[in-house]
Amino acid sequence: MPYTTQAHRHPPRPGTRRALVAALACTMPLLAAQLAHAQAAPLVVDPSAANRPALATATNGTPIVNITAPDSAGISHNRFTEYNVNPAGLVLNNSTSAVDTQLAGRIDGNALLGGAPASVILNQVTGVNASVLVGATEVAGHGARVIVANPNGISVDGGSFINANRVSLVAGTTEFDDDGAIRRFRTEDGRISIDGAGLDARNVDQLDLISRTLKVNAALYARRATLVAHRGTADVERPGSRQVASHADGATPDVAIDVSALGSMHASGITMHGSSAGVGVNLAGKVDAVTGGISILSDGRVKVQNGASLTGGGVAINGNLDNAGVVRAGSGLSLMGNLRNASTGRIESGGALSSMGNVSNAGTVHADGPMSLMGSLVNERGGRISSYERISRMGGMTNLGELVQFMKRPEAVAPEGDKPVAPTAPGVVAEKPAKPETSTPVAEKPVAPTPPVVVAEKPAQPETSTPVAEKPVAPTPPVVVAEKPAQPETSTPITEKPVAPTPPVVVAEKPAQPETSTPIAAKPVAPTPPVVIADKPARPPIWPPVANPLVPPIAISVFPPMPAFPPAVFIPSRPFVAPPFAFRPIPVPAVPTFGMMPTPSMFALPVAFNLASAPRS
Repeated sequence: MPYTTQAHRHPPRPGTRRALVAALACTMPLLAAQLAHAQAAPLVVDPSAANRPALATATNGTPIVNITAPDSAGISHNRFTEYNVNPAGLVLNNSTSAVDTQLAGRIDGNALLGGAPASVILNQVTGVNASVLVGATEVAGHGARVIVANPNGISVDGGSFINANRVSLVAGTTEFDDDGAIRRFRTEDGRISIDGAGLDARNVDQLDLISRTLKVNAALYARRATLVAHRGTADVERPGSRQVASHADGATPDVAIDVSALGSMHASGITMHGSSAGVGVNLAGKVDAVTGGISILSDGRVKVQNGASLTGGGVAINGNLDNAGVVRAGSGLSLMGNLRNASTGRIESGGALSSMGNVSNAGTVHADGPMSLMGSLVNERGGRISSYERISRMGGMTNLGELVQFMKRPEAVAPEGDKPVAPTAPGVVAEKPAKPETSTPVAEKPVAPTPPVVVAEKPAQPETSTPVAEKPVAPTPPVVVAEKPAQPETSTPITEKPVAPTPPVVVAEKPAQPETSTPIAAKPVAPTPPVVIADKPARPPIWPPVANPLVPPIAISVFPPMPAFPPAVFIPSRPFVAPPFAFRPIPVPAVPTFGMMPTPSMFALPVAFNLASAPRS
């Protein structure tokens, strides 16, 4: 019997599949019933309320709520036994006159307002069912803050808000002060969940989510978001105040704020406060506040799972951090509790990094600025702790990995410029004159046995002087004439090398008669390398330096060359004629020459002197 390999499978345990099917069977009807409930009975006003809002329907079928008149604190109190938002949306009419809306078109003004719009619209649910928000909520007329308070919980699946400056979703009740203003919110067992299409509050200045537990299974967008998950009271009304009072009674959930792998949070600033006996904040998805900061307060642990990321301009965590993902702070990172960084964990700070508790590291911890570790440090094998500046430690240390301070910063990469690449021919950058000329740089390549001489000549411009370079090479000196374009002052350097036995000869034309110039090329002699002379543009920096000094551009002289220094005494051009009378010449030593060459004028005596001296001879 042939042997075949098969994957070993454990037999299913009795009841496992039945339990899974039962769980799905229980969950799906609840979800379907929840959605059907939101679509079938979206709004029901509490009949026991003293002041009740009025319900209406727009011509396109969008529900409209004419809210009650605001009190002295500017709050419009609206009580419902059922409060839901269906996919068509909901309009909260806060306009005293007819107004255009995005969801319902043009609607009439709200007569219940009494001529004054509300600054806060409070929708309090007094029934026993949770609220489901699957559509947009629009404030018609004057913008206002929207509060939905339901102790039974709130589920958001595609909710958004229009013309609302602040939104507070509270799975609890609202408490007021003596003046009627909102003081704080109280939570017991309510739950808020973000599912499916998520929650879009990007048009809202501030978003508050307050409940006993908070579950984020979809994308959440906001400008600034405050998340509070605990049992007790939460004061989020006063700017800068995050006073939370917890109650110890009742069961404590394992996780207070849970961002699943399918969930994400994106805002300019995020504040999270989770109270739990186990994990206060659990992050398995992506949480980022790049332009602002992230502040996390947790009575339990703050856990960042492998694959999750927590990114903010500044990050402050008040609690014990268990990190297996990525925690990145742009400006600074502050850890008030103990830190446990797994091998897959990476903690980075673009500024300073401070840890007040104990640190156990098996991954990577880095800070661009100074690093301060106040507790004990255990750097496990494979762990790396580094900083571009000093690393300060106050507690004990056990280091089995790497700990590097004053690490060299990476150098900024400068943009690459044009670099000469050898052995390619150098490029020529020519300045274009008024009339474009096609100047072509010619590269010399020793290729035999091609014709050795190419003379490029422009007879149209004879006025340019022609530099002539001669080299006394026997038997016939080579003469190369190169005519320049409009700029004669930039003469083209010509390099000639003596080549035996006879170099090519080019006879240049005289400047006076440019029409008689005739290039004469000698017979090609192998293996003489070719010499190519071309009209160059105004810039000749690519040619090698001239071997012989340049001579002024003149034609070949027809006169015999005169030596620079005469080999003997200068002989005057006119012969010396002695006078007809006799005289005795004065000896040469009597006439001092002072080192000068004797000339005929030195021997010519005055006439009176000669006549008086004549009889002596």
